[in-house]
Amino acid sequence: MQVTGRIRRGGEPVAATLSFGGRFGSVHFTTTSDANGAFTARLPHDGRWSIDVEGEPDIRTTVEATIHANDKREAELELTLNDNSVHGRVVTDAGAPAGSALVLLGTTGRTLTTQTADDGAFTFAYSPRRGTEAA
Repeated sequence: MQVTGRIRRGGEPVAATLSFGGRFGSVHFTTTSDANGAFTARLPHDGRWSIDVEGEPDIRTTVEATIHANDKREAELELTLNDNSVHGRVVTDAGAPAGSALVLLGTTGRTLTTQTADDGAFTFAYSPRRGTEAA
């Protein structure tokens, strides 16, 4: 069956690799979405699918979707990822903004880094699979 669709995070399109059935599933099919989030995939059947999604910036998550094909064996699928983010402000012991401070965010299997703005503010936009730890 032919599946066409779009993938978005926080209302914005996502360019990503989508692995229907999971990257390492016994039955899996991989496709990519373009900069507009559009993708197509040929799947052996409709029904429930686990879809691993990997893309930039820092997207690595799994979503579940139920796909229903029409009588022409075609289906449309809209995927929406959680717009998970971590944001904050780094200040000195005196309470002043800490501009240009290095902030680390550890996720399972990787560490993300960013630098604070002049006012000490920082943001990480990501979709982790598991827990995170900030330092």
